[in-house]
Amino acid sequence: VHERLVGSEMCIRDRAPAAAVLTDGARLTLDDTIGPFLREGEPTGRFELRVAGGPGSGRVLRLGAGVTTLGSGPACTLRVADPELPPLAARVTVDVHGGLTLAAAPGAGCSLGDAPVDADRDWPPGAVLRAGDSLFVLDVPADADAHLTPMHEGGLAYHRPPRLTPVRPRPRLVVPAPPGWADRARFQLIAAFLPVLFGLVMYGVTGQAYMLLFCLMSPVMMVGQWLSDHREGKKRNKTSLRRYKKELAAHEAEVARLGKEEQRLRRRDHPDPAEVLLFATGPRRRLWERRLTDPDTLRLRLGVAALPADIELVADRGAPHDDQAPHPPSLPDVPATVSFPRLGVVGVAGDRHRALATARWLAVQSAVLHSPRDLSVVVLAATRRAGDDWGWAHWLPHTRPQRGQDCPALVGSDAEAVGRRVHELTELHRRKAARESHRASGTLRPDPHVLLVLDGARLLRRVVGMPELLQDGPEHGIFALCLDEDERLLPEECRAAVRWPLGAATRLVVRGAGLERVGEVVADQVGAEWCELIARSLAPVRDVSRDDADGALPGEARLLSLLELPDPTGVDIARRWRSGGATTEAAVGVAADGPFLLDIRRDGPHALIAGTTGSGKSELLQTLIASLAVANRPDALNFVLIDYKGGSAFMDCARLPHTVGMVSDLDAHLTERALASLAAELRRREEILLAAGAKDLEDYVDTRALRPELPPLPRLVLIIDEFASLAAELPDFIDGLVDIARRGRSLGVHLVLATQRPAGVVSADIRANTNLRIALRVTDGAESADVLDAPDAGAIARSTPGRAYVRSGAQSLVAVQSARIGGRRPRTGATGPRACLVPLDGPAYGRPLPRAADAEDDGTMVTDLAVLVDAVRDAAARTGAP
Repeated sequence: VHERLVGSEMCIRDRAPAAAVLTDGARLTLDDTIGPFLREGEPTGRFELRVAGGPGSGRVLRLGAGVTTLGSGPACTLRVADPELPPLAARVTVDVHGGLTLAAAPGAGCSLGDAPVDADRDWPPGAVLRAGDSLFVLDVPADADAHLTPMHEGGLAYHRPPRLTPVRPRPRLVVPAPPGWADRARFQLIAAFLPVLFGLVMYGVTGQAYMLLFCLMSPVMMVGQWLSDHREGKKRNKTSLRRYKKELAAHEAEVARLGKEEQRLRRRDHPDPAEVLLFATGPRRRLWERRLTDPDTLRLRLGVAALPADIELVADRGAPHDDQAPHPPSLPDVPATVSFPRLGVVGVAGDRHRALATARWLAVQSAVLHSPRDLSVVVLAATRRAGDDWGWAHWLPHTRPQRGQDCPALVGSDAEAVGRRVHELTELHRRKAARESHRASGTLRPDPHVLLVLDGARLLRRVVGMPELLQDGPEHGIFALCLDEDERLLPEECRAAVRWPLGAATRLVVRGAGLERVGEVVADQVGAEWCELIARSLAPVRDVSRDDADGALPGEARLLSLLELPDPTGVDIARRWRSGGATTEAAVGVAADGPFLLDIRRDGPHALIAGTTGSGKSELLQTLIASLAVANRPDALNFVLIDYKGGSAFMDCARLPHTVGMVSDLDAHLTERALASLAAELRRREEILLAAGAKDLEDYVDTRALRPELPPLPRLVLIIDEFASLAAELPDFIDGLVDIARRGRSLGVHLVLATQRPAGVVSADIRANTNLRIALRVTDGAESADVLDAPDAGAIARSTPGRAYVRSGAQSLVAVQSARIGGRRPRTGATGPRACLVPLDGPAYGRPLPRAADAEDDGTMVTDLAVLVDAVRDAAARTGAP
């Protein structure tokens, strides 16, 4: 390397291992004067000041001892381009002892929490300062605590920790009912004056004056009773009112407490842009924390707004029936979100600069909170200029092809790349729909989601296949974020619209199903440089915390390495034959727990293999043949090969001393003769076993050990590649194969049937006689179920040829990466592969990579299989094997 080459972490030394310095997203320069500015690592500081909302969202400043100023003026330490923010809004002072003081500028209108800042005061860690339309949070810096392990190819292996979120039931509070006033004491006039009337009558009759006293007793008693009742009623009313006020105060305090707790939890669950930046650049343990099964999957934050608290308020039973139901309080400055799984398609419209900032924030937020294992991001732009605004997106690991797409990144800004991406997504949608229709609930983990970003949605909707994706894609986990200059140009499939009103600088409006209460939102706005910093930080990180055995498999395997024969010779093979030389076991690949061995006698005796074009089916057959040939002498095992794809796959295998016959579709007239010969061979074997008194081949081998004069009877493995074509051309041949399968069990005859499309070919008879089933990548879950009785093979990615699922009888599925034997032998030194440097501009990231000129086979390519066949032939000559 150049002696002054500087990387993003260190000065690069000559002949340094590439994995140590060349990581995805790294920056290289020959100017060591700017090298320090490229080096990674967070600045130090006792406190951390974050812009948590508004126009300058995402900025992080570390504070040491001294004075820091906030505002929109050019002289401020932390300058935010917020038109509602004064030139100087506040001063933050950190003394040498770590004390912290907040002083708001006069008339700045700052509030800390819910209280205005009128004088110097402390700023508690985690408290939110609002100034203008910007939110600031001061906190103690958290450590970068993500568990990362360097990988051999230069990446960083990341083990996601469990997300232990407790279940939070919705709070339920009973609103105290106002006291019912005691009935006012009524003066009983009739009861008071009726005795007076009787007393007067008695006085008139008797003439006795004392009768007049009885006239006064009743009124006096009634007045006394009325006064007593009136006093007691007032006392009860005062007591009830005091109790009601006390209960109401306790209720309001509990509502306030629950509101603050909910405000804190909402902010934690939906992090602000500054926190998102720290998750990615640290990285920190909350990186990629959301799983597909979480309720907040793809629930993304737009900004902050005043929203109702999620508290159930129930009126007390004593409340009047005509009272309205109590409403929960409004929480200021809590995250306003949109849920893509619920809405499916979300549109963003308005001023290009503002709308683009919102769309960028949603895309980056999704990439930081969700693993590339769970979410794929596809970015399409209607014009080259719009594509340049998303030039940072190709660094995201979420845009890296996961299903064998032929491009560096899942982006597109020209007709060719856009057409390719839409076609790929349409095919993915159809496969997911077919797979979900054939699988039982819960049999597989949820499929990864796709977030499709459409910049220029009106023009992009005209692409063939796009209306289908927008309409039906959300049902199968393909969601869309549509961006255009006017809300009227957004696709009709949008179920929510995020609109920037004309002239608005900080606030947007959200409309859509279930979003009626959101209203006006102070938007989080991020820039392209901020997005690129996050994307480059995520580029080398690899999620290796898979929850299934498939994640422990290598991306590829080499059979000679698996057999511990890097450079096979006849001496090596002959030595193996002398130590055994007769087995039905064959190493064919790598499973989660190490090398994977197939036993064609125990696991079979017959096998069915399915795999579509490019899945590695023919290579797996080559591997099976080569592995059995290495483990068996030619007098212990023989092959009959039938290749109905031209014969090229078995060209080298036909030279093995074990191969006693080969037929291809180019000489189809020999196929029927081969079937007749096989039938004759079965009769011959039956006669030999009968003469020896053996019930099967294993018994015959034991008998021959005692009677060496008996003729050898090697196992016979009949391998047919693309037997679907054979069945279409010679339908009667299948019946003959079924007969061979039934009779061959005890005679040491094994069938291996391989096909690209099992549908319509795998009959009940074939399925009943093929105990060993292997499925590489197939087109959908239905074809996988035809072979494995499970849809798993339909989900194998194009990017992992050779990946297969194996089932023997009623055993569970085993994920295997088959080992390859037909590939070019590794070359080193001057004859080894040469690096090819290909500069890429923006649109090139969405196109197929140019191929190196020397990558083509010029007819002199030497394969591992050819070298191994030569070694086996040499071993046969050395040992005198037939």
